[in-house]
Amino acid sequence: MNAPDKADGNYGPEPAFRFEAYGEGAVIVLLGEGIDERNYRRLSALAERLRAEAPRGFQELVPAYSSLLVVFDPLVSAPAEVLACLRSAAASLGPLAALSPARVVELPVAYGGDYGPDLAEAAAGAGLSEREYIALHAGRDYLIYMLGFSPGFPYLGGMDSRLARPRLKSPRAKVAGGSVGIADAQTGVYPQDSPGGWNIIGRTPLKLFDPCRERPALLEAGSYLRFLPITPERFSALHAGAQAEAKAEGSAMEGAQAPAGSELLVLKPGALSIIVDAGRLGYQASGVPPSGPMDEYSMDLATILAGNQRGEACIEVLLGGMELLFERPASFAVSGAAVPLFLDGVPVARNRALHAKAGSVLRMGTAEEGLRAYVAIRGGFSLPAVMGSRSTFMRGGFGGLSGRALAAGDRLAFAAFSGPVSAPPFLAANAEGAAYAESIIATKSELVLRALPGLESDRFSEEGLRRFYNEAYRLSPKSDRMGCRLEGPAVEHSHGADIVSSGVQTGTVQVPGDGQPIVLMADRQTTGGYTRIAQVIKADLPLLGQARPGQLVRFNKVSVEEAITALRQREALLRSSSGAPAPRQEGNAKQYRVTVDGKAFEISVEELP
Repeated sequence: MNAPDKADGNYGPEPAFRFEAYGEGAVIVLLGEGIDERNYRRLSALAERLRAEAPRGFQELVPAYSSLLVVFDPLVSAPAEVLACLRSAAASLGPLAALSPARVVELPVAYGGDYGPDLAEAAAGAGLSEREYIALHAGRDYLIYMLGFSPGFPYLGGMDSRLARPRLKSPRAKVAGGSVGIADAQTGVYPQDSPGGWNIIGRTPLKLFDPCRERPALLEAGSYLRFLPITPERFSALHAGAQAEAKAEGSAMEGAQAPAGSELLVLKPGALSIIVDAGRLGYQASGVPPSGPMDEYSMDLATILAGNQRGEACIEVLLGGMELLFERPASFAVSGAAVPLFLDGVPVARNRALHAKAGSVLRMGTAEEGLRAYVAIRGGFSLPAVMGSRSTFMRGGFGGLSGRALAAGDRLAFAAFSGPVSAPPFLAANAEGAAYAESIIATKSELVLRALPGLESDRFSEEGLRRFYNEAYRLSPKSDRMGCRLEGPAVEHSHGADIVSSGVQTGTVQVPGDGQPIVLMADRQTTGGYTRIAQVIKADLPLLGQARPGQLVRFNKVSVEEAITALRQREALLRSSSGAPAPRQEGNAKQYRVTVDGKAFEISVEELP
């Protein structure tokens, strides 16, 4: 079913697209100043065009209320090339009236009673009967502007103002997944069980997000949502069907989590150990972050030393303290944090290819420098890829080993052993590469992070910008894989801290109303509503991933060209360790990085005469 064309009529001239570089690996397209359905549909048309005719190096799109974030690989395509492609695509769009109607998704909802405990009070507050309140809520189609906050959560537009209700004074500790709520002038649906302060007026029996489905998110940005009132009896029937389907999917996934012949036994997991790989690309539009390692360089180095393709799954170990029993021979490597290593009680070195016999025990001491160590085993871990990646996303409950941290008694299978791996010449002979690996984790009086100016730099006072780029900030103990919180001189805004929610990236520096910067990291949200003062360059993100609470941090403004040069230099060190040839820049050769089932592959395509 399609929504009626909501763009008919004479609206005057259409505003022009604006294009802004967003760090070295993204461009953001902006249209208008606020939330406007007509402008949003033009952005949706541009997104559709880009999916059909993607620029070189394209990775994914992140739609939001009045913007479209275009993410690409800066090692494949320069920002100027992507900008030119976007401008050309925007110029080729036809008039809005010619756009095809958007899809409408009907969502069955049981209103009131146990399903909607706040319906009666909400209706009374609006001066309506419960039936009238339901009719208003279900009587129109809601544009899905974006998915974010959590996987599958829809940001909807078009709610009747008479339905508006303030948030609950005391949020609930648990709101059931599928609950339909109202908060102020917004209505939405909770994809999974979570705390919440919205007024709950009903619940759907359908799962809005299931990572095991071919299309994990039931809804998608740019479509319309229609609430369809149903009886409790119909809810029970639909819920039973959804439960049976989820149980079948869960059983299949559980069987894949622990294959026969598991060869690595976790004796002690350490403080927090999870499975990570190159990350989960292509799902930010569904509210799913990329996850992946906090220190990509150290993970890649361990993977290479173990004899694997880059992007293969590893174990990320926070602060050390892990013990592993090898049930059969294996080649492996440990990089990252300076954790003392003992193989069968004998000290062994990090950043080296090592060999364990059947029955060997690897023990890690507490990290002396750095924060996270990476353990790679030749052949990688035999875990199912969820949405194209084996990375653990604990907040979403998927990826890795059942979406959770490793625990004592867990068993992990890895590929068949085919003899020891000799340490590559990289760390034995390449002093520069070895020094770089150690420099990431080295204790520093002050950690200097190179950063590019953010999209809302003009929303800060001159004094606020001066403080940000000249004062030191201390890394808060409240930091985690979602973000690194900084404490120090408040960064002063000149035009307020809030913006219309827009796409964000790993490394984005947000500044909320208290003036304390937050650097978004691997498990961040996919959209944000705070001003963005800067973007930490990709080459420096591993430094932050290894920084400990209490570390002093400063920011140094650089150019896009400097950011890409730094990334290429880091890439060259990893290529030298694996023996891969440097990327060709001349002729008709084009370089691509492709991720398949969580594994990254470097591909070169050249036109031959």
